[in-house]
Parts: sequence; C-alpha cells; structure tokens
Amino acid sequence: MTRKRTLFIAVGFSLCLVGIVYGQRIAKETLLLLSGGHTTIYSDEYSEELFDDIFVGQSKANVIKQLGFPIEESIFDRGLEMPETVLEYSESATDSHYRLRLIFIIDDKVVEKVKDIHFD
Repeated sequence: MTRKRTLFIAVGFSLCLVGIVYGQRIAKETLLLLSGGHTTIYSDEYSEELFDDIFVGQSKANVIKQLGFPIEESIFDRGLEMPETVLEYSESATDSHYRLRLIFIIDDKVVEKVKDIHFD
C-alpha cells in the first residue's frame, strides 16, 4: 500500500469518526465526499445562505422573492389537513447522490424546510 493511499484512508476514517461524534449531518457530508462527491444542481438564484434564512411561517411569495423560482413545484399529500406545495431548489444531474433542498408550503406559509443529503 502506498503512503499516499494510507494517508487518504486514515483521513477518510478520521472524518468518519468526526462525523459520528458530531452528528448525522457531518457523517452524511463525509460519506458524500468519500463516495466521489455529488451531482447537485441548484435553481438559478439559489444560495445556501439565503436558504438558511428561510423560516417557518414565511410566505411563499417571500420565499420566491428571496430564493428565486424553484426548479420544480409540486403538490404532495402526506395525509395532513391540506396537501402541501413542495418547492424543490435542488436536483441531481445524474440521478445519484445530491444535496436535497426542499420547502413545504401549506396555505401559502412555510411549514417545513428540508436540508439533507440524498443517497441513491
């Protein structure tokens, strides 16, 4: 085993341990990096900072003003009182691993924001 490969494996293992210690989010990011990266495509005006500023109760109009139009808008029925509108601000270029960014809207207000990693 080459020295470079040994170092790469040690760093990867260390990152996984840090991920376990500091939570699922870091672990998922570590796995994403170790699996060869991601194929995330974001909507045209999307920014991580602006997405982080979205809050529950914010109007759909303000979300679109802040983040621009989503890549896709769909209706999702989880069996709640009303079906939810889902604003999708990310997708995968290759139907593979990507950073998932969703905003759920009911009655023109944000009820949930999803910032996760999707593994396929």
